[in-house]
Amino acid sequence: MKISKWNVHRIILARIVPAWILLSIFFGVFTYGTETARINKFVFGLASDAVGDFNKEVGVEFYTLSFDRQEEVLQSILHKGQFVGISVYDKNRVLKSEHWSRADKNLINKIKNSNRYFPMAGEHHHEIIKYGDDLYVMAMASLQYNKGNIGGYFEGAYKVPSLAVYEMNDRIYESLAAVIVALFVSGLIFYSIVFSLYKKASSLSSDLLESNFDLMEVLGSAIAKRDSDTDAHNYRVTLYSVMLAESLHVKESEMISLISGSFLHDVGKIGIPDAILLKPGKLTIDEFEVMKSHVHIGQHILEKSKWLKGAQEIVSCHHERFDGKGYPNGLQGEYIPFKARLFSIVDVFDALTSVRPYKNEMSYADAVKIMLEEGGKSFDGLILAKFLEIAPEAYAKINKASVDILRGKLESKLRFYAASTD
Repeated sequence: MKISKWNVHRIILARIVPAWILLSIFFGVFTYGTETARINKFVFGLASDAVGDFNKEVGVEFYTLSFDRQEEVLQSILHKGQFVGISVYDKNRVLKSEHWSRADKNLINKIKNSNRYFPMAGEHHHEIIKYGDDLYVMAMASLQYNKGNIGGYFEGAYKVPSLAVYEMNDRIYESLAAVIVALFVSGLIFYSIVFSLYKKASSLSSDLLESNFDLMEVLGSAIAKRDSDTDAHNYRVTLYSVMLAESLHVKESEMISLISGSFLHDVGKIGIPDAILLKPGKLTIDEFEVMKSHVHIGQHILEKSKWLKGAQEIVSCHHERFDGKGYPNGLQGEYIPFKARLFSIVDVFDALTSVRPYKNEMSYADAVKIMLEEGGKSFDGLILAKFLEIAPEAYAKINKASVDILRGKLESKLRFYAASTD
C-alpha cells in the first residue's frame, strides 16, 4: 500500500506552488512600490530643480516686469529646458500667463484637466502624468516675497527625458525579475528538502496505514470465522457503504472512519459465547440480551486503537432503527449518526442477498421489495432511496466477486482516501 512518487510530488506542489505565488505577488508588489517611489522621488527632483531655477532667476520679481518682458522670460525658460508648458498665477490664483511648446492639443487638455493644487508658502506640489510612452510631471510652486508672503504661483509641465523613462522602466523589470528568480530558486531548494523529508514521512505513513489495514482485516476475519461466515461479507458491506457514501457526496475526510466502521461493525461478537453466537435456532430473551452486548464489546475493543476509534459510530449504532425500536439505545430518526443510518441499509441488503449457513440467498428483486417495506421503519427513507438508485450497479459489481477482487477494491479505496486526507 505504498504511496506513489507522483502522489508525493502532487501533495508537495499543492502546498508549495500557492505559497510561491503569494510570495511572488507580495515581494513583486513591494519591489514595484519601492522602485516606483524611488522613481517618483527622482522625477519630482527634476521638476523641483526646474521650478527652483525659475525662483532663483526671476521669482516673485516676475510680477514687477512689463508684460512683454514677462513673455520673453517665460519663452526663454520654456525653450531651453524640458518644459512643455508654463503657467503663472497671481496671489489670488488667477491665471496671468501660459505658454506651450512641443505639446499637442490632447496632451494640453490632459495637463489642464489634472488636479491643480496651490501649495502653501515654501511648499511644492507634484503630480505625474503619463501620456503614451512619455512621462510628464506637473510641478506647482509658490513665489514668495522676502517676508514669506506668497506673491503668486509658478506651474510647469515638465517632460521627463525619454532615456530616463526607459532606464526607470528597465530597472523596475529587472528588480521584479530578480525577485521572481530568487523566489523560484529558493522554492526549488526548499522543494527538494521537503520532498526528501516528505518521502520518508510518506513511507512511514504508508507502512502505518498498511499495518492498520492488516489489523482491521485480522479483526474482521476473526469474527467472520467465529460467526460461521466468510470475510466476503465484511468486504461487500464496506464497498457498498463506500459506493453509497460517494453517491451522497460524503466528505473525503469521513471515508476512513466509514470504511473501518463498516468492516468492523460486528467486531464485538468476538466476545459472545459460542452457545449463543452459533445457536441455530431462535434466541431466548436472555440470550438475545447477551447477543446485544456485542455492541458495547465492540466499542471497548476499538477504544484501544486511535486509528480505529472513528469506527465506533457505526459499531455502536448500526442496530438502531429509524423508528426508534432498535438497540442498544433506542435512538430515533436523525438522532442516529448518519454513517450508522447509511451502513444499516447496506448491511441488511447484503444479508438478504448472500448465502448464510442458516439460509439461502434472496433474489435481488425480493430483497429490494423487503427494503422498500422497511423505509421509514428500519431505515432512513432518503438514504434508502439513494441506495436503490445505485443498487443495480453495486450489486452487479460486488455480490458475486471473489474475496481477492473485493480486497483489492477496498485496498484501492482505502489508499485513495488516506492520501486525500494527508
